[in-house]
Amino acid sequence: MWQNRIRRARRIRRRYSFTAAVEYAAMMGKSKSDARQQRGDV
Repeated sequence: MWQNRIRRARRIRRRYSFTAAVEYAAMMGKSKSDARQQRGDV
């Protein structure tokens, strides 16, 4: 079961990382444009 989860996470990793970055930026009080730059870096 765990392996299946990891496989799925790997596929959605890019999309999830972007969402996580946006949420993290919002928590830090950063602007959306800043989160966009982070996505480009990643």
